[in-house]
Amino acid sequence: MTGNGRVNRLRRWLLALTVVVIAGAVAAPIVGSAIINTREAETQLIVSCTSARANIAQLTALREISDQLGVPTNFTIPEVPPECDGS
Repeated sequence: MTGNGRVNRLRRWLLALTVVVIAGAVAAPIVGSAIINTREAETQLIVSCTSARANIAQLTALREISDQLGVPTNFTIPEVPPECDGS
């Protein structure tokens, strides 16, 4: 193999390596952002569901206290949202 052929082959390998590095540098932030957005949505759902359950528990306790004291109440206690069934 001639020296010129080796240089051309080395250039092709360097070009391929450069393309892979650049593609990785472009793709990494996109993938990282998608992962962060997914985790943020999961965390927000957990917080929302915890808050909904706490509100329901407080309303239930308030209803029980009102019943024990004989105070009439005119509020409904909501159900846990369906999206919270798995969390």
